[in-house]
Amino acid sequence: MSEGSSLPPSTPYTELDNEALHAAARILNQYDSGPQREAYHTSEFEETVSEYAASNAEETTRHNKLLNEMHSLKAEMHENRKVSILNFQKVGSLREERDFVKERAELADKDYLTGILNRRGLEEKYTELVHAAEHRRANHTDSILFVDADNFKEVNTLMGHDGGDTALKIIAKSIELQIRQGDIAGRWGGDEFFVILTDIPQEDAMVVAEKIRAAISGLEGMPIPITVSIGVDTIDRNKKLSATAKFANEAMAEAKRNGRNQIMVVGINEENRSL
Repeated sequence: MSEGSSLPPSTPYTELDNEALHAAARILNQYDSGPQREAYHTSEFEETVSEYAASNAEETTRHNKLLNEMHSLKAEMHENRKVSILNFQKVGSLREERDFVKERAELADKDYLTGILNRRGLEEKYTELVHAAEHRRANHTDSILFVDADNFKEVNTLMGHDGGDTALKIIAKSIELQIRQGDIAGRWGGDEFFVILTDIPQEDAMVVAEKIRAAISGLEGMPIPITVSIGVDTIDRNKKLSATAKFANEAMAEAKRNGRNQIMVVGINEENRSL
C-alpha cells in the first residue's frame, strides 16, 4: 500500500475488531511488494473483511440465541426451584402439624404430674388389649393391679402439696421399675394407680404386686414412710375397664381395712363377679 493511501470510505474501518485486523494483517504479510499489497487492499482485503464480518454476524446471532436459551432455562430452573421450595415448605408444615397433633394427643393421654398414662390413656390401651386378645390363644390371661397410697392425707399434711406431688411421682416411678416393658401403668386419679399386666395369670400378678409394694415401702430418705395397698384381679374381656377395675378396687379397699401396706386378691368364684 502506497504512503498516504487510506481505506475506501465504504470500509467500516473503525468498526473492525482486533481479531479482524489481525486476520487481515496475516494475509497482507504474504505479499512482499507494495503493488501486491495495494492490489490486495483494493479487492481481496475488503472481500476477506466482509466475509469475516458476515461470519462474525452469524456467530453473534448464534451466540445471542444460545444466551437467550440459557436465560430461559435459568429462569425456568429458578421458577422450578421456587416451586420446589414451596412444596418442601408445605411438606415441612404438614409434617410439623402432624407431629404437633401427635404430641398433643400423647399429652392428652398422659398424666401431667407423673408422666405415665392418665385415665383416658388407660381406657384406650385397655380397649386395644381386649381387641388384640381376640386373636390370641383361648387360655390367655391378663391381670390388673389397683394400687392406692396409704394415708396420703397425712403425707400432704406433713410434706405439703409439693411433697405430696413428689411422693406420687416416686410411686409412679417405682411401679414402672417393677413391671415389664409391655405392661401398662397409669394414674387412675388422685393417689390411685392402675396396672395392666399382659399375659400374666393371677398367681404371677400377685408376685409383681408384692414387688411393687416392697419397693415403695422400702424407700429411704422420706420424711414419713410411704406405703401402698394393692388389689389384684384378672381381666374380664367382656367388661369395660371401669367394670373390670371395680373388683380390684374393692380388693384394694379390703387390704386397707385389714391394716394397709398389703395385697388382696379377688376370689375367682365370688358371686358378685357376675354382677
